[in-house]
Amino acid sequence: KGLFLMDDLMKNLSVGVKLVILNVAAVLGMIVIGYVGYSSVMNAKSDMDLMYGHYLQSTRLTGDARYQVRMAQMQMALAPTTDDDSILAFRRNNYTKAIQAFEADVAEYEKLISERSRTDLLAEANTMKDTFNKFKQMGDILMNMRPPEGALNDPTALGVYAKEATDYYQNEAMPLGSTLGEQISKIDAEVKEQADTTMKHNAESVSETIRSTFIVTTAMIVVLSFISYIIRNDVVG
Repeated sequence: KGLFLMDDLMKNLSVGVKLVILNVAAVLGMIVIGYVGYSSVMNAKSDMDLMYGHYLQSTRLTGDARYQVRMAQMQMALAPTTDDDSILAFRRNNYTKAIQAFEADVAEYEKLISERSRTDLLAEANTMKDTFNKFKQMGDILMNMRPPEGALNDPTALGVYAKEATDYYQNEAMPLGSTLGEQISKIDAEVKEQADTTMKHNAESVSETIRSTFIVTTAMIVVLSFISYIIRNDVVG
């Protein structure tokens, strides 16, 4: 019924007016299609910025932080067992580098989540930093732990010292290292969940864009074909 009414209306218009309507309809159709495409591109860009500018970087930083914790743990466990100053200096240097790298990773991660105003993630990062500070205190003690004077020439005294150093590491430092690992894993899991949500949103946006573009294009083809048909009848008429 609507097409018949439009047909009657179009018959009462001059060919020039119909041509204007045809051009306007074509332009409006192209504008709508362009807007749909532009919106899709901007949504995809926003999602990709999140994926590569935040989630991927967060995963990189937490992965490196986990590695640095393990590196520091290894140096903490080995340092008290040597009586060679050059080896001890080497392990202390590795320990210091690992500690500094972890702190740099956390600082960069905090900057990332601050840009997105994620106070919940900042709270988790602060909890991890508190654990790390305790871990570092234990590490500093272990890295400066040395056998008592004369113990190197006394197997019994050296054995007592070695056991004390090992017990201190296992009972004090190692549990904190495990806690740090768990906290990093929790952050990793949350970042993955957010990334999965973003990817799902992007897929839904693409599907919606395809549907919208198909509907608009089909409608434009129908309208333009109808107007062209009316104009052709008038010209041939």
